[in-house]
Amino acid sequence: MRPTTRQPLHWLRLLPYALGVCCVSGCASAPPVRLDQGQVQDPLRNLETYVLEDARKFKELVEKSGALYGDPAFDAYLNDLVRPFVPTVASSGYQFSFKVVRDPTLNAYTLGDGTIYFNTGLIARLKSAQQLAFVAGHEIAHVMNRDLVYYTDSLHKKTVGTKLTDLVVGPALSAFGLGGIGELGVGLAYAASVTGYGREREATADAESLSAMQAQQYDEREALRVFETFLREDERYHRGLEISFLSSHPSNEARMAAVKKAMGSKALDVFAAEPEDRAFLDATHDLRVDNASFNIQLGRSYHAVEDLQIILKKEPTDERAHYYLAEAYRLIAEDPRKLKDELSRKAWSEINDVADAEHTDYWHSRAAEEYRQAMKLDPAFPDPHRGLGLLQHARDERAQALASFQRYLELSPDAKDRRFVTSYITRLQEPPAVPASD
Repeated sequence: MRPTTRQPLHWLRLLPYALGVCCVSGCASAPPVRLDQGQVQDPLRNLETYVLEDARKFKELVEKSGALYGDPAFDAYLNDLVRPFVPTVASSGYQFSFKVVRDPTLNAYTLGDGTIYFNTGLIARLKSAQQLAFVAGHEIAHVMNRDLVYYTDSLHKKTVGTKLTDLVVGPALSAFGLGGIGELGVGLAYAASVTGYGREREATADAESLSAMQAQQYDEREALRVFETFLREDERYHRGLEISFLSSHPSNEARMAAVKKAMGSKALDVFAAEPEDRAFLDATHDLRVDNASFNIQLGRSYHAVEDLQIILKKEPTDERAHYYLAEAYRLIAEDPRKLKDELSRKAWSEINDVADAEHTDYWHSRAAEEYRQAMKLDPAFPDPHRGLGLLQHARDERAQALASFQRYLELSPDAKDRRFVTSYITRLQEPPAVPASD
């Protein structure tokens, strides 16, 4: 987490102000006003100003923290994809923009001013452009309906307020640059992305996104496939720090039922053969590989393994994917039982016979195989040599580890971790200690 020079201001301290505006004015009874219907009611003007200022602070933090994924080619692809879903907005302070955050957890959220963030983890799990469009349409609907304003307005009388007081900045946010959220007045936007805006608002956002898909003549079944994909993800990885677009929102089954009802007979063949969106997979390929590396940084090695296995089925000659797969295997080998904390009970039972600590050699051999494949595909790629050296060192293969580390520095003489690797080389060049005689 990068330090901030701004005076610390925890978002919970702003709740009394936000709630006070509502309680004094009696604005809770005011009917919602969409952005395309004009300005919000007078009693809510101050609250809307607060929400927009909240968004400005959040965006400033994101820009300074380096949390944005920042791939110009993919940003252009994303904006072209979602542009048909963006309505005209006349209200001052609102302008739609779409950005990607370097975070492998499954989430998307809007700040309320029109800025919509997609985590790399969410994009990496989707299979088509139309699935991403459905998520975008859902978030756009939240903005158009001013859901964050009315959500804040109603906090004082909803039990969701209790959930907000328990919200903490998750490890993913801290690891990828957004650990300063708690020091700004940005908690409401993020909290809403976790808890949802309530069943009615979430259902409305689903319905409006589905209508937008119909207007663009998209395959509506892709909306249901989004639900199915994330429900399967929740079943497999329900432990740890997963925060997703779907798993935390109210009554997913009810939302799916409502979408199916709106689709009519089209919902019946949702499990028909799913056409491959090759253009989307090509456009998101580098992001998927990078997201696997983010999962590794976050200690979610098996997330990375499953992501990379899917990637390599389609692109078997990607040396970076082989390297990261080797890294994931190596980290699993260090402590195979950590998988038990990452996976659901069901998923753990499926691999328990392999993941047991006594099978460390299995993970070591898989890692070594993938490192060597990455080297074969790109002999000038230095990182696999470093990883293989660490693996060999852990197995007390001193001569092999020494050669791997030396080769790494030959290929990357200006490596940032040169001092770290050099310390390994120095120790390996020393004669091994002779056991003391009795």
